[in-house]
Amino acid sequence: MCRRSARNTSPVGGPGDDVRPDRHRVGNCFRSDLVPGKTVAFGLDFDAERTSGSLVSCGVLTDVDGDPITPIEVIDVSPDLSQLVARAAANANRFEGVVVVQSGSPAASEIPTLERLTTYGRKNLNRVKVIAQPEMARAVGSFYDAAIARRLSHRNDPRLSDAVSAAVRRPVGDVFVWDRRSDLPIATLAAATLARWGVLTMPPPPKPTTGSITSPVKRGAPKGLAAARIPVRR
Repeated sequence: MCRRSARNTSPVGGPGDDVRPDRHRVGNCFRSDLVPGKTVAFGLDFDAERTSGSLVSCGVLTDVDGDPITPIEVIDVSPDLSQLVARAAANANRFEGVVVVQSGSPAASEIPTLERLTTYGRKNLNRVKVIAQPEMARAVGSFYDAAIARRLSHRNDPRLSDAVSAAVRRPVGDVFVWDRRSDLPIATLAAATLARWGVLTMPPPPKPTTGSITSPVKRGAPKGLAAARIPVRR
């Protein structure tokens, strides 16, 4: 059941409890009519054994009811990790988005490569956002609440559905994260969570500037003391 809820207040359970996200809640968020759009972020994650990786995109749109919704789309799941990294960087550059990676995750080893491939501008900025576990816990909680409230959507990709079915919530204090020690790979769910958090936390694009950086100086007759007539000696 997918119902509206402002905040997740469900019990997390104790250590070792097999508390899985409800696949039906995510399944009921299926929307074939929505795609990520122009404002987009990308999540990259690898399995613990580094045998496969997932690249997922997410955008933010305004739904018909006027509320924001975050469409999720699986771009690729592949054992070729280098190809996934290159594709993540290429997409981020093309759409001027960000690639989100969790520090300490298997994909964190590719952060320097991603930063190099997405460097832009005179100040050598890059399109990589790295988040630590506390922020990942906020991303997971936001993803879970959005599934309940139907504020996210997906296109019924079995790669995401299988990852949701395999996922286990691991308590971290009063919050929880996805447990990477689950029986089946959950990299696609982790990448979707990262992508969604990335697009929600992206700074707004800069407003286009008009004219020069400094205010234009109006040229004409001088004012003040400079405007006084100075007699000319003959």
